[in-house]
Amino acid sequence: MPPPFGTWGLPEKELQALPGYHGARDKAEARRLLAQAGYGPRNPLRVELTTRTSPVYLDLAAFVADQLHQVGIEVTIKELDTPQYFPALARHDFQIGANLTAPGIDDPDAALFENYQCGTARNYSNYCSEEMDQMIARQSAELDPAKRLKLVWDIQRKLEADVARPMLGWRLEYFTQWPYVKNLVAHHSLYNWGRMQEVWLDK
Repeated sequence: MPPPFGTWGLPEKELQALPGYHGARDKAEARRLLAQAGYGPRNPLRVELTTRTSPVYLDLAAFVADQLHQVGIEVTIKELDTPQYFPALARHDFQIGANLTAPGIDDPDAALFENYQCGTARNYSNYCSEEMDQMIARQSAELDPAKRLKLVWDIQRKLEADVARPMLGWRLEYFTQWPYVKNLVAHHSLYNWGRMQEVWLDK
């Protein structure tokens, strides 16, 4: 997750310098590449985008479809209910997908091993690079936080260059609570504070 909310992501200035983060210029280049490949207004590239039948997933899918439409790609959204959706991802049974994922902690290991290592169950894009596996293991073993941060930034740059599994955005979630709710401590991840055995009410 990028700063200021995350600790390990590339700084905004460096991220914006990478290919794919240049807005209109990148869209123009995408249209040029599509035309070079023989696609255009009379012969658009058509793809099927698979997503989960859930409002937050459908919002993401609509965003992706709109962005692709702007460069001349026609998208059909295929909605799957939860019992069908995750098995389809695991089988890699999709052309492109709009998925949401969230780690339990803001630590590189939580995201990198699960989503990018060869052969892992949630590596839905089936990305596999022996070099990347070694880079992930090396950053995990590094005890110096400053050195580890540089290794993680190298990993992010390579994942971006490889278009391994593009992150389209990060969502901030907010919550409110009454003053009489005591000892309810919010965490960065919604997965980390669902147990209420230490929570109590003072009235």
